[in-house]
Amino acid sequence: MVRFRALTRVSVDTTFHVMQLTIEIPDELAQRLGPERDRMAEILRLGLDANAWLEHEVENCALAEELVSFFARNPGPAEIVAFRPSDTSVARGRELLAKNRDNSLSLEERQELESYARLNRFFMELKARMRRQLAAAS
Repeated sequence: MVRFRALTRVSVDTTFHVMQLTIEIPDELAQRLGPERDRMAEILRLGLDANAWLEHEVENCALAEELVSFFARNPGPAEIVAFRPSDTSVARGRELLAKNRDNSLSLEERQELESYARLNRFFMELKARMRRQLAAAS
């Protein structure tokens, strides 16, 4: 176990409150967190917000809203396989990837890019299953 210390500053009405946090974590996790020390507050926030991931994704990711609307129409397997995101969603995904390559993503953009990645993995798996289902039915 390694003790990890993080110092966080939170601004409230131009007054800064500082909280010092000491936790014990396994060595493997400490090695992963080492290079991320400057982002500890952001990492904690993302972890705490993970419980409300679906609501967050629908509210903050146009692709998530697009998928929810698509599924609300109760599409069949063939429609799911044929689904393509809108040009706007594709362009936004490309923009986020470019900013990620430049290491210039804001916290919100990082979360949005992670949403795109999760949704893409989910939909790729769903489409693969629907293709198998269609193949078995024919």
